[in-house]
Amino acid sequence: MTRYYKNNFTDGFRQDAIDMFLGNFKVKQEEGNTLPCPLSKQKDWRYMVLPLMFLGSIAMFFFSLFIPTEHSTETFVYLLFWLGMISISLLVVLYYGTEYVDFPKLTDIRPRRRERID
Repeated sequence: MTRYYKNNFTDGFRQDAIDMFLGNFKVKQEEGNTLPCPLSKQKDWRYMVLPLMFLGSIAMFFFSLFIPTEHSTETFVYLLFWLGMISISLLVVLYYGTEYVDFPKLTDIRPRRRERID
């Protein structure tokens, strides 16, 4: 599990450093002045909002489950709402899953979609 996490979410910058060290990527003279630096790509808003929404929904589900002294219909509706929020946020995170992978930025190794040849 640790290796999977590191490979997918934290090792992209290490691969960039190895590529620069081995000479697989050459820094252009114009980078930083007229060309943007390939390392300064900004993540989209979904990168932080969706996982936080997922974790917040899980926390609120368990708060709604354990905090009330009396379980009633209102508590059941809260539980259903937070369970729905957990499901929706998890589905959206899975749909945009490749945005959470830390791909190396200096070389393009992203999975390419196969084009249909008719």
